[in-house]
Amino acid sequence: VLEAFRMGSGQQLAVFGAGAVGLAAIMAAKLVGAATLIAVDLDAKRLELARELGATDTFLAQEPELTKKIRQRTGGGVDFALECVGSPQVLRQAFDVTRPLGTCGLLGLPGRGAAEVSLPMTSLLAGRKLVGILEGDADPKTFLPKLVALHAAGRFPLEKLIRTHDFEAINDAVHQMETRTAIKPVLRMQG
Repeated sequence: VLEAFRMGSGQQLAVFGAGAVGLAAIMAAKLVGAATLIAVDLDAKRLELARELGATDTFLAQEPELTKKIRQRTGGGVDFALECVGSPQVLRQAFDVTRPLGTCGLLGLPGRGAAEVSLPMTSLLAGRKLVGILEGDADPKTFLPKLVALHAAGRFPLEKLIRTHDFEAINDAVHQMETRTAIKPVLRMQG
């Protein structure tokens, strides 16, 4: 949102997947003054948190005619969409809600095996862009200090995504990650 998209005030974003990456994208878009922030996920509790972090609209992923509803809500599509799940079907949804001349970013890592997506050539000819984003397309030396400063100023509440565990509880942390009961389990190592 901040580096790869260089999103600005008044623009629209749709985030598919309200995990740690998707929720961080919502926080970043709120930070820059996005007009419309849409979160899509399978879990209603994660969508509640997305609203708390700045999402203006939320949709359950299994909602019928999802892409049509998002395009209607945004007046024809969003400026930016993010796929944070690693699913060809979800990437297609994210691409389909991107307006002409907008950008759809791929962040989700697909599971094992070949994952392919089919896109309409006319949508590409309308100027829609699809970009792969690696580590936010940011330089960690300059970007991480910015994030730390934003967090310290109370403008980027990462603690809302994190659940800490002592290292001895690593199995619990992994279980919470696998069952989606924790967004970002973090292990504390004491030495």
